[in-house]
Amino acid sequence: MEFLTNDKLTIVGAAGMIGSNMAQTAIMMHLTPNLCLYDPYAPGLEGVAEELFHCGFEGMNITFTSDIKEALTGAKYVVSSGGAARKAGMTREDLLAMPLLPKNSVRM
Repeated sequence: MEFLTNDKLTIVGAAGMIGSNMAQTAIMMHLTPNLCLYDPYAPGLEGVAEELFHCGFEGMNITFTSDIKEALTGAKYVVSSGGAARKAGMTREDLLAMPLLPKNSVRM
């Protein structure tokens, strides 16, 4: 299988619906064989990774971690789903009203 690049691509927020779909789309578009899935919610992240492993995409090196430093190390490309988990009763408008970078977040 031919890929656009061999550089590492990290998907931030990969345990969520948007992030997991972005990961699968990146694979199907043959962007890179080196895909890293990151999310602080480890149980959900492991589930997404297992689903991708079971798809049997050839030539893929899929890794996953809940350690942001590990996820970003060596990554040439980083794509963020830009989301936050909604709490009970929250609307999408409530999410839009949240600060862009929470306290103690990673800043580049």
